[in-house]
Amino acid sequence: MAPVDFSPELRFLLAALRTALGTDKIASLAGQAIDWQAFLGLVDRHRVGGFLHARIGATIAEICPGGVAQRVETIARANTVRALECAATQRRLTNSLSAANIEVMAVKGLAISQQLYGSFSTRHMGDIDLLIRPADAARADALIQADGWRRTNPDFPLTPLQTRKYLQLKPEFEYVHQDRPLRLELRWRLESPTDFDSLFTHAISLPLAGATVRTLPAAANAVYLFEHGARHAWFRLFWLVDIAQMLRLPGFDATAVAAVASQGDAERAVWQGAALASELLHVVAPVPLRAPVAGSRRVGRLLADARTFMVAPPEELDSVRGWQQQLFYRMRLEKSFAGKLAVAKPHLFSPLSWRTWPLPDRWFFVYYLATPFLWLWRRARRRK
Repeated sequence: MAPVDFSPELRFLLAALRTALGTDKIASLAGQAIDWQAFLGLVDRHRVGGFLHARIGATIAEICPGGVAQRVETIARANTVRALECAATQRRLTNSLSAANIEVMAVKGLAISQQLYGSFSTRHMGDIDLLIRPADAARADALIQADGWRRTNPDFPLTPLQTRKYLQLKPEFEYVHQDRPLRLELRWRLESPTDFDSLFTHAISLPLAGATVRTLPAAANAVYLFEHGARHAWFRLFWLVDIAQMLRLPGFDATAVAAVASQGDAERAVWQGAALASELLHVVAPVPLRAPVAGSRRVGRLLADARTFMVAPPEELDSVRGWQQQLFYRMRLEKSFAGKLAVAKPHLFSPLSWRTWPLPDRWFFVYYLATPFLWLWRRARRRK
């Protein structure tokens, strides 16, 4: 990929984020010519409006035109309303799953907001994210759909064999609520292999909006944040802000995080995320999370990839070429052959083939032969 030049608007946004984190001063760019509509577009894309308003709302009002500050405040208020609704919904769902003897943890989302920012409305609120054991996925899926959620991924009924294969290939079901603009991800796998007995045994209890939720142990949670951001190539900066905020927490145990990353083949994701937080947000990366000399060249390539995806238009990311770039990037992110195979497998045996050409379970083996042709057929229909 060619070297990437950040626009003045993106450089200004990075300066604003550093100011909000306390690592820089936004005044250094106050005199530059900025396309403010483009700047607001970046605030929206990178999901940082609530964070900027909470931390440096007065500074934005002083430096930027009035309409910019008002728009950032509007984004923040909408995010607060959404976070409140998500908190109430997450509490109800967690209680329902627990009543059905399904162990559940809250991951990302509201839990991260509370842990890293001390408020569940400062960070962008997107999906409700719940983690369960793989053995409970089918029961939890039925309970959630009965609760008024429509499953969108996969958006078709699964046969018993397809259900088993889907649980092996994919990490989650995705839903939207039938009556409210809410999204839910039900996960049975993190980014790397997971010891669920250890995770649930050492889960942390966290006070959240008048309730108590369980979430991941500290080191596993940190590695998951690195892996999740890296899987998406950090194309939204709020994931990187999470990393910067986490690295500056009192008591952050970088040695424990490095050990968990090594066990889960997540070292490159951690090295990349820590280096990006240092480069773009001026947060000092702890020594255990820095790439060794032997891996610096590989990490340098991953950093260049991330910069490219940060500025790529959404339509480019959704194109065939964008899909190929993301697939090759994710293969480079993995260190082991098993990790690379896990990335490639869902693309080689896509569940979309099951919807494109429904077959009874006894003929399931045909999909292994037909998947490339079905992929080409879907692409041709999409272009048409």
